[in-house]
Amino acid sequence: MMKDDAVQKGLMDELLVLEETLVEIYRRLKNDQTEFGIASRKYAAMRDMVTKYLGHSPYEPQANLDGLSPMAKGNDEIDLYGGFRFIYMPIGKAVVSALKESGEPLSLEEIVKWLQTGGVEREDNSLIRAVNAALIKTKGIEKTKGGKYSYKQGDIDPDDIPF
Repeated sequence: MMKDDAVQKGLMDELLVLEETLVEIYRRLKNDQTEFGIASRKYAAMRDMVTKYLGHSPYEPQANLDGLSPMAKGNDEIDLYGGFRFIYMPIGKAVVSALKESGEPLSLEEIVKWLQTGGVEREDNSLIRAVNAALIKTKGIEKTKGGKYSYKQGDIDPDDIPF
């Protein structure tokens, strides 16, 4: 069976075009990852400055200062407002913030879900272990009779949380 040279050339040309397309997309992806890394670190620094200035997280319910809270924005196309609020935050601080945001006790699984919707990206088992450790080690976190966790506001500075 003889191969048609025109078909073979057409297939090879198409393969080359698709490979070049993939290379270009890969370059853009790497550039976008770099830009995301820079923007997310700037965001985390600004989030921490705003939190320090307000004395609480801008994502807590009482933070809706005349609709200025990021959570008050809303967006019908994408629901990402607040979706990065725990990015680059130590797990202990993130757990405390999640408990404060919720306004009610949360189970371990609910805390993990809360952190994941706030930008914490770890494998489930790793995150569960880290959250469990934070629940045990972080002062001010109490376990309720129902097996859920709450945060009791005290004289604890979240900056003193060891991790």
